[in-house]
Amino acid sequence: GLKPADHLIMVRTAGLTRRMGLLVAAAAVISGTLAIAPPASADTTWIDEGFESSSWEDGSTWWNWLSGDYISRSQIPGIEGNGTRITMKPGRHAAAMLNYQFSRHGYSQPDEAWFRYWMRFEALPEETGKLPGFMALYSSSARGQVPPSESRPGWSARVLFGPGDGGTNVRLGYYLYWLGQSQSYGDGLWWSEQAPLGEWVCVEGHVAMNTPGARNGELNAWMNGDPVFERDDILYRSSSQASVHIRDFMLEVYYGGSSTPSRDTPVSFDGLVVADHRVGCGDAAPRSSFEDTAGSPFVEDIEWLADVGITKGCNPSANTRFCPDQAVTRGQMAAFLHRALDGVVDVPPPPAP
Repeated sequence: GLKPADHLIMVRTAGLTRRMGLLVAAAAVISGTLAIAPPASADTTWIDEGFESSSWEDGSTWWNWLSGDYISRSQIPGIEGNGTRITMKPGRHAAAMLNYQFSRHGYSQPDEAWFRYWMRFEALPEETGKLPGFMALYSSSARGQVPPSESRPGWSARVLFGPGDGGTNVRLGYYLYWLGQSQSYGDGLWWSEQAPLGEWVCVEGHVAMNTPGARNGELNAWMNGDPVFERDDILYRSSSQASVHIRDFMLEVYYGGSSTPSRDTPVSFDGLVVADHRVGCGDAAPRSSFEDTAGSPFVEDIEWLADVGITKGCNPSANTRFCPDQAVTRGQMAAFLHRALDGVVDVPPPPAP
């Protein structure tokens, strides 16, 4: 027979075995569950707008802030496939105001997001204006010279543009409405690099919300893959505004300030992406320096001329066209030869009188 101590050992061993079995079974269930669950950090792309359709703005992505025929746009050759050109017209501020709200598309409002788009200015702007960027329009603030406050939450960080150096560049930056601004209008925060007029540039932006009440919000920008702006002290929301997030992406093209353009001022876009991760510029590169040479059998030769600086274009100051079928004047030929041979041919000084 079993001694009392032996019986006690068997009971305890049986209980331990039963508990171990339950743990193994639980581990199997957990393991199986984890095996089929999607990864928590799966990348999400909210907007992927290639502008391939000539009526791209009429789709389900965008909510038009302005009614009627407000957008003057045309389809053009883009970085990959088609792009769109939006023209700021004389006497009008807004050329496009298309809003994407995350909640309207079934997403939670994020606390961190990136955007990327290719853009090209084809005429030098005479004044400043706004381009696409992130916003959080919970009230009447963060636009129209209404700064955000405790009672009027919100913020906006649209891309800012203005005339650049030498009449051949466009300045880019952020136009920031935030709780740290000192005046009624937004802060103009210029980037360290400028966009050459008539050239495609890859623009990336990033916003990370601050801990409510702490000045640790992030705002970053890159141009052609290189960092051009970085701040990590932005107060987007106060300690009582924990429900403020990244609410909107605004595809905006807006001239002014108080002034409107005196002439048509077009800006082109392609490859717009908004995501929860940095997308980068990828391997895409402008197919042609000029919008009218894509179908030419001489496109590689024309590109070589542009790359080495022999040709600049035929429609200054934008120089977005090459005019491949147009005759060359003697004056234009002189300019070509000067640019091609300058520093190559040793020209003797004129003889002394």
